[in-house]
Amino acid sequence: MNLVSDLASHILNLSDFSIVRELFSNDQVKVHLVECKRTHEKFAAKTYFQNSTDFKDQVYFIREADVLMKLSHPAIVSFRGFSLTDMKNECHSVILTDFLPNGSLQNVIDNTSNYPSWNDTKKQIVILGIAAAMEYVHKKGFVHRDLKPDSVMLDENFYPVLGGFDLCTPYDPEKMMDDTVGNLIYMAPELLNDGKSSFSMDVYSFSIMLYQILGFGHPYDGETARFEIAMKVSRGERPKIPEGTTPAWANLLTKCWSENSEDRPSFTSIVEQLCTNEELIFQGIDRGEYERFKYKMLSFYSKL
Repeated sequence: MNLVSDLASHILNLSDFSIVRELFSNDQVKVHLVECKRTHEKFAAKTYFQNSTDFKDQVYFIREADVLMKLSHPAIVSFRGFSLTDMKNECHSVILTDFLPNGSLQNVIDNTSNYPSWNDTKKQIVILGIAAAMEYVHKKGFVHRDLKPDSVMLDENFYPVLGGFDLCTPYDPEKMMDDTVGNLIYMAPELLNDGKSSFSMDVYSFSIMLYQILGFGHPYDGETARFEIAMKVSRGERPKIPEGTTPAWANLLTKCWSENSEDRPSFTSIVEQLCTNEELIFQGIDRGEYERFKYKMLSFYSKL
């Protein structure tokens, strides 16, 4: 099927759904928990504030929908359909995906004490799951461009589900980034300096997110001015790795945020290291749960 017929097969009638409650809102989107009136299944409905009749906004929306239709992985959000009008029948595009009950990884990192189930086993699983999802995204020929804790949702088991594909595009080595994309805290130095795009820009973003998952706190000692952080990154400064960090984790972080993008490992290499290097396994985790998740990630590729 071509893009038009693919999109047509995913058009939803939002009158089939009812709003349960608001989950998230910012100046660009609003996300609601919705319920299918017929099956009572719950989903997340992301409504875009831009007008869906504007051609440029349509291009961005269709691009995201197209990417989601082409991705199918156990650690990537499932695309359920879309509508060019919202629940009020106004001209605002909506994308429907699975509902992930434990919210974003960012929320868990910021409010760890509210989540007693967030332990080293879950951290180990989240790190591997994100890397495996990104390995798949890159193998499908896409660059995420906005990898951060807010782009990762957690299911009922606190297992990771990658989303946030608003800025995702097919990789084109000849194309320079003609716009500033993503969150400056997670942006690779080459993007800040010359706008050069590559798969490894996502690896850099992963390293900053990994720093937070490991419990090291804010990457830049509480600095909140994103322009100042961008200046530090462009000068070669990186987050301070705490004393006592195991050499294996310190080495992985250092490699992933290398100044030279060509020195960063691929996600295939990262997944291999996470699966084979015992020094990258936290002590005392539930090995049975972790091994079952690892098998799920690795066996996915044997089915392709």
